[in-house]
Amino acid sequence: YPTKAMNYFIDGWIGSDFEQSLSNLKSMIEDPSFKGASASDQGVQITEEYGVNYALIKREDLSMDKMDDFFKNSYKEIYTYMQTNGLSPSGEARGLFYKWDEDNGVATLAAAVPISRISNDVGTPVNIEVGESFLGKDYISCKIEGSYSESYNAHIALGKWVEDNNKDLQSPVVEEYLVGPRQTNDTTQFVTKVMYYFK
Repeated sequence: YPTKAMNYFIDGWIGSDFEQSLSNLKSMIEDPSFKGASASDQGVQITEEYGVNYALIKREDLSMDKMDDFFKNSYKEIYTYMQTNGLSPSGEARGLFYKWDEDNGVATLAAAVPISRISNDVGTPVNIEVGESFLGKDYISCKIEGSYSESYNAHIALGKWVEDNNKDLQSPVVEEYLVGPRQTNDTTQFVTKVMYYFK
């Protein structure tokens, strides 16, 4: 009963404030300069990179010491999103690296799962003295075995090849996790394919 009695007065007490708040919210959201949370800051988005559509979560300037947690949590969210929205993976999980700033310890990157057809072009074998490497028309790749720290040597070798051959490196750099934590707990059995795209 006391609540029912208050209902008769509440509109007079806060009605105008409530209407003003809704009006302010509408104006703020419709303002072209509004910088609310974007898909690149949170949540799953669908994006195309190098002709492949991905369901991904992207982070700008993520501290490198938070990368492991970011990937672990993001892939769970991505696969849940895909299942809820009737999407199927067309390949293994990938990491897309848009910016890598070792001096400041941050990276702009995405946890990604391909959801469209992937080219079967494997390229021709090339020797970069690390792993199993192939050269395509607009990329060079290297497949390595072992923990993710092993990929460092692949990145160094691929970067050197791109520089030595006067190619313009494109962004993002792609890591494909062919065998990872979803398949085995033994990090020595991990298989990662690193791909550098160029012009």
